Amino acid sequence: MSTTEVTRAERVMGVLVGQAAGDALGAGYEFTREPPEPGTAVMRKGVLGFEVGEWTDDTQQAVIVAQAQADPERVACGLLAWLAARPRDVGRQTRIVLGSGCTDPLAVMLRSKAWGEHVASQPRREGMDPGQANGSLMRTGPVALAHLGNRAQLAQAAREVSDVTHFDPTGYTGDACVIWSLVIESAITRPSFDLFSDLCAAVQWVPSAERRVFWLSVINDAMFGPKPTGRNGSAVGAFKVALWAIRHTGSFAGAVDMAVSCGHDTDTTAAIAGQLAGAIYGAGAVPEQWRRQLHGMGGFRCIDLRNLALACAGMDE
Repeated sequence: MSTTEVTRAERVMGVLVGQAAGDALGAGYEFTREPPEPGTAVMRKGVLGFEVGEWTDDTQQAVIVAQAQADPERVACGLLAWLAARPRDVGRQTRIVLGSGCTDPLAVMLRSKAWGEHVASQPRREGMDPGQANGSLMRTGPVALAHLGNRAQLAQAAREVSDVTHFDPTGYTGDACVIWSLVIESAITRPSFDLFSDLCAAVQWVPSAERRVFWLSVINDAMFGPKPTGRNGSAVGAFKVALWAIRHTGSFAGAVDMAVSCGHDTDTTAAIAGQLAGAIYGAGAVPEQWRRQLHGMGGFRCIDLRNLALACAGMDE
C-alpha cells in the first residue's frame, strides 16, 4: 500500500478531512437495523438529526485534539468548553467523565480514572472485548499530526489523550489509540509504508507482552479474517472494523463505505477508518462532492479542517 505519489501535506490534511468524511457518511446509518450493502452508502441526514454532510461528536472532538496540539490538559479544557456549548450528541462515558458544570481539567482526569477503574471491575460477558468504549479512539488521529517524527512522544501522548475520558487500567483502550496513531504517522512519513508491517511495528510500543500477543491476533483477524459482524462500540471492536475496511478495499471512498457496511456504530468506525485512509490516500482522494458537503459545529468547513491539520503538524501554509 504505497503512498509515494501523495504529498506529505495531502496526507496530513487527509487525516482530519478523511475522518470527517467517514463520520458524516456513517452518521446516516448509525445503529440502523439494516446497514447498507458495500458500495451503496451515501451522504444523508444523520439518524440523530445531523444534516447531510455534517460530522458528529467524533470529529468535533478530533478538532479539539488538533487545536490542543494533543496536550492532555488542553484537550480536557477543550472538551469541557465543547460540552458547555451543548453538542447534539455526547457519548455516555464522555458525558459521565466531563460531568455537569465542571471547569477543572484535573478533576476530569481524576473522574476518568475512577470511572475507568469502576468499569474494569465489573463482570464481563463471555466474548466481550477487553477495554473501554471507542470514544477516545475516534479522536486519536490528530495525535499523530502533533508528533510526526517522534514516535516515543506520540505513543505517550496517544495514551494520555485517551485517558482524559477513557482511562483503562487494563491498558487495551490506550493500546488501540497508540497503535492507530503510530500507523497513521507511518502512512504520512514512510515512503515504503506497508500496512501489515507497520501495524506489527506499532504493536511493539505496547508495554505488555500479553497485550502485544492480543493485538497481533486482532490485526491478523482484521487483515486476513472474515468481515467483522459483531457490535463495535468498544475500542477493540471499532479498531478491527476500521482496519478490515481499509485492508479489503483500494480507495478512500471504498474504505469508509466498507466500514459503514459493517453496521452498528457506523459514524465512529467510518471516522476511524477515515483517519488512516486519509493518511494513506490523501485529502484529495475524498470525493469532491463529499468535501463540498462537509461541515460541522462552529461553522467549520472542509477548508478549516485542512488548515487545522497543517497547523497541528507544524506545516501552516
